[in-house]
Amino acid sequence: MRTSAPAGRGSGPDGYLPLSDYGIIGNLRTAALVGRNGSIDWCCFPYLDSPSVFAAILDAGRGGRFSVSVADGGLGDQDYIGDTNVLVTRFTSNSGRLAVTDLMPLSGEISGRGESHAPPVILRILDCEEDAVEVAVEWSPRFDYARARTCTEPVPGGWLATGGGEALFLCGLDGARVDPTGQGDTLRARFTMHEGERRILQIRWGLEDMTCDPARAEAALDETVRVWRTWAHYEDLAQTPQWAGEWLPAVTRAELTLKLLTMADSGAIAAAPTTSLPEEIGGIRNWDYRFAWVRDASMTAQALVSLGHHREAIEFLQWLERTAEAHSGARQPQVLFALHDPVADLSEIELEHLEGYRGSRPVRIGNAAANQLQLEIFAELISTGYELIRRGVEPSPGGRRFLAAVADYACSRWTEPDHGIWEVRGEPQHFVYSKVMVWVALDRAIYL
Repeated sequence: MRTSAPAGRGSGPDGYLPLSDYGIIGNLRTAALVGRNGSIDWCCFPYLDSPSVFAAILDAGRGGRFSVSVADGGLGDQDYIGDTNVLVTRFTSNSGRLAVTDLMPLSGEISGRGESHAPPVILRILDCEEDAVEVAVEWSPRFDYARARTCTEPVPGGWLATGGGEALFLCGLDGARVDPTGQGDTLRARFTMHEGERRILQIRWGLEDMTCDPARAEAALDETVRVWRTWAHYEDLAQTPQWAGEWLPAVTRAELTLKLLTMADSGAIAAAPTTSLPEEIGGIRNWDYRFAWVRDASMTAQALVSLGHHREAIEFLQWLERTAEAHSGARQPQVLFALHDPVADLSEIELEHLEGYRGSRPVRIGNAAANQLQLEIFAELISTGYELIRRGVEPSPGGRRFLAAVADYACSRWTEPDHGIWEVRGEPQHFVYSKVMVWVALDRAIYL
């Protein structure tokens, strides 16, 4: 798919981790990136395309983070609890070992849309697994892509950070102090944990529920593990091991990661959970991919179909039909759409106050590619219907009419120059790839 702390322990010399040192957690509404240094350096609340509350991955000094680490340690080792999107980072220090389990609580049925529940919460469960460890915590929310100044104050049961009309509540952290900085308040704490001890930190977006119940958090961990495993081992997947063979663990991990990009309340599928991570360090091709690209979403849907998850593909097609109709009054999909609002403003804006990942400017939100013509998207979209029918899953009559309308639209536009799969920011051209993919679209349409 389309794909930080100040310099010191757990970071590179410039204060940034390699992108490969991040794991992802999510709740089918939004997602967060957790570094091997224990820092949540990217998260948007309450949705994936909402403004960020932690964005240190885009500016190590200004962006904000939620860091939990061993005070005298460095990078930890990361792995997921088997067949889930619950991430565990283990730190080993000179004095002991600490495990930090990160998750966004999720309950209900996640096959398809509309049947799951996910509060806007992140749980960080700290377990001292050996001897004793000194734990260091930094909590520095920076609302609205760090454009709003953050104020942090103690409240009954925890701490409340506010800024730009938004709020984030933290509980489970005692004995912390607030340090004012030029970008806003930062909460810091240090404490010692002993072998067998557990501490639960919880953050929640908004003011709806400012309570902290350890028993409820424990139950949320168990339920979240159950939900992900139930989906990954759905009964229709019985044939998967026969073709995956020794690669089954990697296939399952890819499957779970693709599922994280689906939006449970709409059926939309995001291209990526991030914005402005550069194609090359120091380059300017830094785009916001927190949207549903017809191409990327269709390919994700096809991959999930091949793994037995048909509902995600069917509901993506239904979402796209509804969204295209609401956007243009016709069944004519554009290159990309917002994840929740079909008529949302996708204008591209540069955030000049952020330095970008490892100095890669500009940082952008929105994407001007929404106004481009990319002829090859029709092939990927119709191929999603093709993959469903090839496996004996019939789209609805409305879905068939939508795919037929897409094929007709491709016929009406195929002679035009376009911006191609590379989304060139210049005059449209005649790309061979685009023309070949229109042929693919019509070939699949004839089959259907």
